[in-house]
Amino acid sequence: MRNTACMYLRLSREDGDSNESNSISNQRQIIKSYAKEKDIELSYEYVDDGYSGSNFERPNFKNMIDDLNKGKFSIMVKDLSRFGRDYIESGKYLQKIFPEKGIRFISVNDNYDSDNADVSDTHLILPIRNFINVTKSQILTRSISFIFGWFLNKSKTHTLYSIWKLILISYFRHTSIVYF
Repeated sequence: MRNTACMYLRLSREDGDSNESNSISNQRQIIKSYAKEKDIELSYEYVDDGYSGSNFERPNFKNMIDDLNKGKFSIMVKDLSRFGRDYIESGKYLQKIFPEKGIRFISVNDNYDSDNADVSDTHLILPIRNFINVTKSQILTRSISFIFGWFLNKSKTHTLYSIWKLILISYFRHTSIVYF
């Protein structure tokens, strides 16, 4: 039973078409590959495509939590930001609720597995990574808002390339994040 898991997939905005976003497909492939390598059976899939990670009132997230309360299985995400971008709420689940219920949590790209994590991983590194995810999201939102506001007010002649270049420059100027 311990090697049975669900995958949780989330993207904050849709691709613009009615099909599933590419990011969701990529998250699925990363998790499937990891599960196969670690001999974990993926029995369930929960997808919230088009929902913000800063809000935990996502329909399939709530369905996953309800199902977790009915029976034990592990949770796998591509990375912590896919689980959520509210570090207090994420921390509540990752440091309190899941350990109390004996639920294994795996974040593939963060190399985090609660089954073999030590205290510093769970109570120091994980909260820092969650805080970085929140901060990164807020900085990017501010950068994009600033640049599009500037573009609309100052110049109508810039190409799409110039807009994206300004977004990236602004993002990296306001970001001094150290990744672990």
